[in-house]
Amino acid sequence: MRMPGSSAGWRRELKRLRTYLGRVFRDVGRKIAGNAELEARFARLLGLVERLLAQKPKDRNKIYSLHAPELVCISKGKARNPYEFGCKVGIAATNREGLVLAAKAFEGNPYDGHSLQQRSIRRWRSVASIRTASTSTRAIAATTMPARDR
Repeated sequence: MRMPGSSAGWRRELKRLRTYLGRVFRDVGRKIAGNAELEARFARLLGLVERLLAQKPKDRNKIYSLHAPELVCISKGKARNPYEFGCKVGIAATNREGLVLAAKAFEGNPYDGHSLQQRSIRRWRSVASIRTASTSTRAIAATTMPARDR
């Protein structure tokens, strides 16, 4: 497939790919109709393909990858790479040793300030099942709160 340079060219190619995908989707649907075992096996993938065919450019919860549908578009505000695709992850580590106490993958694309607040430190402590609150909370706070006096 040739990479078109103009916007009309990539729109045409995108339409062609959607047409191919729609044909294969309908053909597979016809061939597995009536077979409960095959319908159960293909249900997840056909559901993703159906969502992909129905999505519009301005939709909020788009599918960017069929093999990893949990990926989201993260706007980074950088000049060179303004968008990245993946999942946001928070990691709590100690100050001195760099020992990882807890890690958590966030759903969607939450605002960074919401994952860095004081109440999230209590959640981190419960996720990591930390018993000594004085030193561990300080270590978690130092790594998840904005850097001030380290």
